[in-house]
Amino acid sequence: MNNILVPFDFSDFSHNALEYALFLAEKLGSQITVLHVMTTYSERYNNEEHLRAIEESLREREKEQKEKLDSLVSKGETRGLTIKYEIIKRISIPVGIIDYLGTHNVDFIVMGNRGKTGVGNWMLGSVSEKIIRLSPVPVLTIHKDWKKREVKTILIPIDFSEGSRFVIKQAHKLLAGLHAELKFIFVIEEDDFPDIFSISFHFENKKNQKLTDTILDNLAEFTGIPQDKAEYIIRVGQPHDKIRECAEELSIDFIAMPKTGQNLIEKILIGSTTERMIRISPCPVLTIPFSVKNTSKIEYHFKFKEYLAKYVLGGVV
Repeated sequence: MNNILVPFDFSDFSHNALEYALFLAEKLGSQITVLHVMTTYSERYNNEEHLRAIEESLREREKEQKEKLDSLVSKGETRGLTIKYEIIKRISIPVGIIDYLGTHNVDFIVMGNRGKTGVGNWMLGSVSEKIIRLSPVPVLTIHKDWKKREVKTILIPIDFSEGSRFVIKQAHKLLAGLHAELKFIFVIEEDDFPDIFSISFHFENKKNQKLTDTILDNLAEFTGIPQDKAEYIIRVGQPHDKIRECAEELSIDFIAMPKTGQNLIEKILIGSTTERMIRISPCPVLTIPFSVKNTSKIEYHFKFKEYLAKYVLGGVV
């Protein structure tokens, strides 16, 4: 995390994201680059007079934005941090940010997120969601109302995919300087096991202790962290709901999840668990790029159907 990029549009969301980036930079000794993308629409005009007016307007805007960004540089200097800024012109903000990533050394992005859940956002995605889908580097999204400036607890959802394994390794590397406590959550999805849950299976029931022990043993083996060195949480229900509930109950400081390659139609119409969490999470969400093999989810389902069949239908209940 030597080089942190903060996309900045002068909104409350981007100001809060910058404050959080400053907090991380103080902890990790990082350098911050503030990137402002000026959107241009000149290709819509073929009239020379219109084009000249647009260019003049852009020059005035750029002058104003530079004055505001200069104050951010001074703000960093008072805290002993290096902040630089760049202004670029592109057809859209996501295009500008992705273009910048392709030509500059960026390790990590911190950006504001509005967390909208309307139909337009589900179909098209916010700027932050578009960046997450396309970014080759980890992205931390943060809502403007998140004012906490400490990282004591990090929650990592586990689904026994290679994406989960990758996130665990990368989170250790990225966040080593924060010395935070790791917590892991595994959510059993009722929809995945309708035959088993039709017999009124209640996971919290003490009679299922063998099942609990089996899952906990496998979680510890999967993460490589003994049960006495981290907290393992097991819930039943929809993953995004249970992860959100857990984050609220335990006052989690942020959640780390993989950005996985999923079915395009599902991603557009429904949204992956990671994308849902970006919208509804009570705390910042760190997404780490990873392309999951098509078989990983199938392998996970098979593994836990086997466990549940053995320890639930096999006489434990």
